[in-house]
Amino acid sequence: NTSNGEECIKKLARYTDDAIKVLIEKLKRDNLLDDTVIVFATDHYAYGYNSKEVEKIKGGNDNIHLDKVPFFIWNNDKYVATIDKYVDTQDILPTVLNLFGIEYENIYIGTDVLSSNHNNYVYFSDSTYTGDIDNVNIKDITNEIDINELIIDLDYYDN
Repeated sequence: NTSNGEECIKKLARYTDDAIKVLIEKLKRDNLLDDTVIVFATDHYAYGYNSKEVEKIKGGNDNIHLDKVPFFIWNNDKYVATIDKYVDTQDILPTVLNLFGIEYENIYIGTDVLSSNHNNYVYFSDSTYTGDIDNVNIKDITNEIDINELIIDLDYYDN
């Protein structure tokens, strides 16, 4: 027994799956599949819907449950690995650069998820956080949050 909101959320997920299928089929027809890497990431959960319905689907109503969203990297290789770490959107670029072997100046707050120096925690807009924080100075997390806000407010990367 599903509600209209829950049914809509599930349909949107299905439409996304169908669009990805069409993309992969097109890449295959055009002989580009073996030369393609696709990064799938979302930056939020379905917050436009009734919160009770989202909580039911996600299994909870706290940041850990609500903000747990898909991030995966796909290519046509048969190699499959699941990395069970906390990942923030700011970790995506350093991770992808590493996977492609691209050297870069480390000016990012995020870290490469596959590296040993990955900050295995995430923080949320309300300044709460979760992850492997036993050995992390909370002051460091607060500092990261402040720097992240400044980057946005001062349009750092554009200047």
